[in-house]
Amino acid sequence: MLAALAAGLLAAGCAQQPPHRVAPAPARTYVLVHGAFEDHSIWDAVREGLEQAGQHVVAIDLPGRAGDPTPVDQITLDLYRDTVERAIAGLGEPATSPAPSGSPASSVAR
Repeated sequence: MLAALAAGLLAAGCAQQPPHRVAPAPARTYVLVHGAFEDHSIWDAVREGLEQAGQHVVAIDLPGRAGDPTPVDQITLDLYRDTVERAIAGLGEPATSPAPSGSPASSVAR
């Protein structure tokens, strides 16, 4: 029975085709933006996985995080948005920015 099945597959040309391979995804640039009370390190595992997959990754810190000297009374959502926009514009290429809901990156989406 198996011999007949194999003979039928060979005759149909099915057994002669090379295995189907999925082409790797083209490299993209990701700008990762943390949420409130976090910093860029919240994305470490995601960044590592994306980089291992051949993607370009930038994880930024918003003003007021990681030793940034911006005075607290000057930190606004507009400043956060502007920081994300500058980071993306500085890349000189399109970028994807997965971000927590309500984060400044979501206000930059186009």
